[in-house]
Amino acid sequence: MNQHQIASLSLKLLGIYAIIEAIPLLRELSQVFAWRGSTVQMESGPFQTNLILLGILVSFSLLLFLGFFLIFFSNSLAKRMSSKNEVISESTELTPKNIQSIAFSVVGLVMIVIAIPDLVQLAANLEGLKSAGSEAIKKDISIGTWVYSIGLAVQFIIGVLLFLGARGLASCWYFFQKLRPMKDL
Repeated sequence: MNQHQIASLSLKLLGIYAIIEAIPLLRELSQVFAWRGSTVQMESGPFQTNLILLGILVSFSLLLFLGFFLIFFSNSLAKRMSSKNEVISESTELTPKNIQSIAFSVVGLVMIVIAIPDLVQLAANLEGLKSAGSEAIKKDISIGTWVYSIGLAVQFIIGVLLFLGARGLASCWYFFQKLRPMKDL
């Protein structure tokens, strides 16, 4: 296998993983869909369930879209992941730097896939809680979730940077590995 084939296979596997990550959201979607349009009484006031439904529906849709996109467009994305100066053929040598570049891109996409449903659901939940409650509860909820939401945003951004800058990171990584070669291998 050459670099292009490995990258394409990795993207297809990640697309399947994204679809698998979307499946558990169906259970939550069915539960919330049954409550659609109703209001839940909280001690701070009524809470509309439509925003929760919207958050889960958007998360599910984004994961499905990303999964199918990665499966169907894996060849064109794999070409973008491979080096510009390499001609893709069966005789293209698969170097450690190329493998690292592919691995960093795939890890970046995994981080994105894991962060998507949580980010969307967090935004929908926060919006729903803002409209439901008193100022004290809103303040406690927003303070408690800032760390979590910042962590998710950082995870998503690092995933995007890993995917888009995998070649540069692999070059740096390979350079540092050459400075201190591994004794185990």
